[in-house]
This record gives sequence, C-alpha cells and structure tokens, in this order.
Amino acid sequence: MRIVSNLANTILDNLAKYGLVKSGVNDQHGQLSLDTTAFQNFMNRTDASIILQNFASTFNTSLSNYIDTTSRINNSYTQKINYLDKRISFLSNRLNAEIERMRQQFIKLEVYMSKMQEIQARIAGFSKNVQGGSIGR
Repeated sequence: MRIVSNLANTILDNLAKYGLVKSGVNDQHGQLSLDTTAFQNFMNRTDASIILQNFASTFNTSLSNYIDTTSRINNSYTQKINYLDKRISFLSNRLNAEIERMRQQFIKLEVYMSKMQEIQARIAGFSKNVQGGSIGR
C-alpha cells in the first residue's frame, strides 16, 4: 500500500507542479480531475518533452527502487525457506538415525532378555533337580 501511495504522490506532485490537476471539482472532496486546458497549454510548450522525460525518469527510478526492494525481500524469504528446508532435512535424518539406533538397541535387549530367560529356566530346572535329590545319587 505504501508503494502505491508513494508512486501516486510522485505522479500527483508532478501534475500539480504544472497545474494539470484540479481537486474538489463540483464540491466533490477527494476527487481529482485533469485540467484539459492546462494540459493542452502544457503540451504546446517547447520544453514539454524534456519535462515529460524527466518525469518518466524520476518515476522509473522510484519504481525501480521499489522493485529492487521487493526483490531483496523475496530473496531474503527464499534464503530463509531454503535454510529451514535444510534444517528440517538434517533434523529428520538425525531423528531417523536415532530411531534406528534405538531399534537396534531394543533388538539387542530382546535377545539378551531371551538368553536370560533361558538361563533362568535352566537354573530353575537345576534347582528342582537338586531339591528332588536326583543329582549325585
């Protein structure tokens, strides 16, 4: 919105400078109209083309500044998005690696628990045999 108002002010300032616009015509406040008589007189001036070229150059400079600013803002957002994408990818890979590490740890724990249960069963069997007196007789 600021860009539009600044560009509009540039145009209006240049038009008003040469008396080419009228405001509040027929008691309509806030309405601008072109003074066609003043415009015809302006166009008949010998320096009209130079004035218009200067105006066009000024307007082009103002517009280019805003376009450059918009491009810089766009590039900044693009860089931030790229950084966030890389960060997400890095963290996702790190999370997947941690999940895999924990999965492997769980598998090893399951194998260990199975071996411990097997040893427990053997000890229980051995203990039963000792209590029943079947060893050494």
